[in-house]
Amino acid sequence: MKKAVIFDMDGVLIQSEILYQQRRAAFFSEHNLPLDDDFQHKVIGSNPKDMFTLLFPDSTEKRNLYLIKYQLFKEEFTIDYKQILTEDVEEVLKWLKDHQFKIALASSGEYSILLDILAKTDLTPYFNVVVSGADMKHSKPAPDVYLEAIKQLGYHPDDCVAIEDSTHGINAAVAAGIDCLALKPTEFDIDQRLATKIILSLNDIPSWLSS
Repeated sequence: MKKAVIFDMDGVLIQSEILYQQRRAAFFSEHNLPLDDDFQHKVIGSNPKDMFTLLFPDSTEKRNLYLIKYQLFKEEFTIDYKQILTEDVEEVLKWLKDHQFKIALASSGEYSILLDILAKTDLTPYFNVVVSGADMKHSKPAPDVYLEAIKQLGYHPDDCVAIEDSTHGINAAVAAGIDCLALKPTEFDIDQRLATKIILSLNDIPSWLSS
């Protein structure tokens, strides 16, 4: 029987990817940087540090410069996170708490941003553990963020299940040795074939855990 559920943030708790793609496009256009659909797809489930590493693999100076510029740009591109909460997210989190499951967040996003989003959506009280991939030596698709979340929860990989959407995230969960439920996106196609099960709604989590 599972004892803990580890959530990703973007595309799972909040439906943010379309807004992130729009923000990315605006920034890249403003700075005359190349951006196509393939690049947008590659950075789903990533973070700005990894994004600029992909864009400038041979220039640390450019990576750091544009990372600073992008952080400042993001502050002007505000998002109302409550408006993009995934349907039924609070009801599912409440069900998990009521049934004595530990709940963790393991996301590629920066730690301060993850805490800010949880606070602004009133979800903070549900989470026992929050881990940022940006603080790990390797972010998703490496398993580091999941291994750290499992360690902080005090459980074994077999005790946990991940809730993901992106290929990077699913690969990270699988590499960490945990089951993974993949929430199917409605706006675009993502390769979720490695997931333990593809779900259409967060409401599918309680029934899977109870089966």
